[in-house]
Amino acid sequence: MKPTSPAAATPAVTAPSLAAQPALRIPGTIELARLVDLCAARLGISIDYDAAALKQTVTWRTPGTATDLQVWEATNRLLAQKTFTTVRMSGSDGYTVVKLDEAAKAAMCEPQASIREVAEQVKAGVTKPRPGFRCIAIRLEHLSSRDALEIVKPALRAQGSLAGTVALSTGVIQIADLSPRLDDAVLLLAAADIPENATVIEEITLQYIAPKQAMEQLTALQGKRDTIAGEKLVGDVLTASNGTSLTLVAPRRLLPQWKTLIGQIDKREPVQTITYTPRLFAVRDVATLITQIIGSSSGVGGGGGGASTPGVDERFKMIVEEPTASLIITATNTQHERIGELITRLDSVPMEARRPVRTFVVRNRPVGELIEVLDRMIRAGVLESSLADGDQGAANGGTLTAPAATSGAGTSGINPAALPVGANPTNTFTMPSGQRSGTSPLLQSTAKNAPITRVESRINDSAISLTADESTSTIIAIGESRLLDQLAALVKQLDVRQPQVMLEVMLVSLSESDSVQLGLQLEKLNVDGSISSRLTTLFGLATAASAGVSGTVISPGDFSVIARAVQTVSAGRTGSFPSVLVSNNQRASFNGVTQQPFASSFTAGNSSTPTTTFGGTLDAGTQISVRPQIAEGDQLLLEYNVSISSFVGAGTGTLPPARQVNSVTSQATIPDGYAVIVGGLEVNTEGTNATQVPLLGSIPVIGNAFKDQSITSSKTRFLVFIRANVIRGTTMEGLRHVSQEQLKSVKVPSGWPENEPQLIR
Repeated sequence: MKPTSPAAATPAVTAPSLAAQPALRIPGTIELARLVDLCAARLGISIDYDAAALKQTVTWRTPGTATDLQVWEATNRLLAQKTFTTVRMSGSDGYTVVKLDEAAKAAMCEPQASIREVAEQVKAGVTKPRPGFRCIAIRLEHLSSRDALEIVKPALRAQGSLAGTVALSTGVIQIADLSPRLDDAVLLLAAADIPENATVIEEITLQYIAPKQAMEQLTALQGKRDTIAGEKLVGDVLTASNGTSLTLVAPRRLLPQWKTLIGQIDKREPVQTITYTPRLFAVRDVATLITQIIGSSSGVGGGGGGASTPGVDERFKMIVEEPTASLIITATNTQHERIGELITRLDSVPMEARRPVRTFVVRNRPVGELIEVLDRMIRAGVLESSLADGDQGAANGGTLTAPAATSGAGTSGINPAALPVGANPTNTFTMPSGQRSGTSPLLQSTAKNAPITRVESRINDSAISLTADESTSTIIAIGESRLLDQLAALVKQLDVRQPQVMLEVMLVSLSESDSVQLGLQLEKLNVDGSISSRLTTLFGLATAASAGVSGTVISPGDFSVIARAVQTVSAGRTGSFPSVLVSNNQRASFNGVTQQPFASSFTAGNSSTPTTTFGGTLDAGTQISVRPQIAEGDQLLLEYNVSISSFVGAGTGTLPPARQVNSVTSQATIPDGYAVIVGGLEVNTEGTNATQVPLLGSIPVIGNAFKDQSITSSKTRFLVFIRANVIRGTTMEGLRHVSQEQLKSVKVPSGWPENEPQLIR
């Protein structure tokens, strides 16, 4: 080595006490050579090194300051990362930096000491600088050199370390490695260097199987081994209190044999996937029981997970398949045996123990309406029965029990104590026979307004009954847990709050008419002596108070001309703007009609005198019926019927007056918040009327002087506009906003609290 640093020429001195050294702050990045120089200066030791080989830069960051000893230990770690280390060579009082692969040959072997002495030094901690790589000779007390080497070799580095025997007869071994690794090896040897016949208590952690299962297999395997070997393996095994390990009590010399024996049984058991279908109880309830029994922390649901506790294979997975009410389980054969025993026991539960009572509070729709929906769905086979495979009785249709009609809380089949307060079930209906295998028949159709309070279906020994208590809006269900679980999912999906729709219907009637009248009236007077003659065209133009423009030309004794021209233009608009608030998928109607009474006449018996009585009324006005259904994107599928009718003229005798009706009926999809036209009716009328003198009025051009003519045209339009606003949200903010505008327009207080400033003194 070439000493290129002042530290290399420093004479060896006794290292001062490191406890008294002040703390030192090291920059984050520093060259190895500078770090070695710093240690030599701070510790007062001599360090030989090749400056050219230590030009590498290292990074060491510490949150605060470090003592000289900590800096020295860190320097040795950083040197080891760069394949260098420090050793104390024979004949030298200082330290030398060498390559790590050459350290075992260069390091001086420390004086021989007993394993106990060396172990005590390690436990006492580092109090003075020591080489990064050391070689020590250890004298064993009980352990043989060969056994000691087998124990210590796994703790040493694969390359660059040394482990060998110095004197096999005296039990001395020599080991060399980096100082931290050497400390671990010493402590390991100290723990193993005990008397050969001493009894050892050791805890062995199991990796794959449960302790109870391991004990069963170990007992059987040990018995076979003792029979074949002809001698008993001394020792005993107990299950540890933590539930994941075995406690081994045996002579130290027999520990390897016991560990080998335990290792033979602590192996992974193969797994397989099996599908289970519980017949009686809800599939999720069964899944929860399986999770608790197996001891797995895996989640129940779409995917499952591995067990986190030792003794339970992490490959255990359980998937709940809701559509088929089945469990898909991947587990070991032992776990499958326990699962099979559980499901068999659950499926054999007697009838009286498998009919729990469950209540469902309906909050967002009429309970009777929900019962009718459940009736249709269950009749279609939505709920699955709990029949075993191959049950021919169920395949041919179910047998039905029809309880007698009762009134009050004592309805047949229901425990009165299970009913909610105020429940009063009435009207028990008989159930039809099932129409398909594995389905539950339900209630026959009843009167539209009849209260439905109880529905019961029975297939062989399996039954479900539904009772609706309308006073508390509650459904009381009695049946198998499996069916009740499916029923709960149905109720949750059906009992949801529906958004509302504010519908504004605009009915507009427009009328336009235009008429033109043009006429000439001529008169010729002829006086010949005592004879006078008069020739005139009479069209009534000279009638007083005629509208329009008229003119008269008179030549006394000769002729007179009367001309009239008139044009009539009219336009009218009638609007009706009803609005109604309706829930999604519900029908709403609005009627504003006038009732016109009419008479009825009849002749009674042999009487010839007719009798006139009240015949009834005839309605005319505005009638609107709408049914909105909210579609995707807040568009509305609207089913509507709009009708406007009016009486034309008066009735004749006992006959009612004639009635004109304009109506629009259709289905359409409209956007939310926009006024759109959904229908209309337009009537155009044109007419020409001419009063003329025969023959003369037909002459082109000249004939206009001998006629009175009028031209009329009219147009009537009936248009229907609809604006729909979807109102969502549980707080009904949209409805409040719409109502607030209308309340302000009519100056009616809303009743909502208002914030007012107050003076606080």
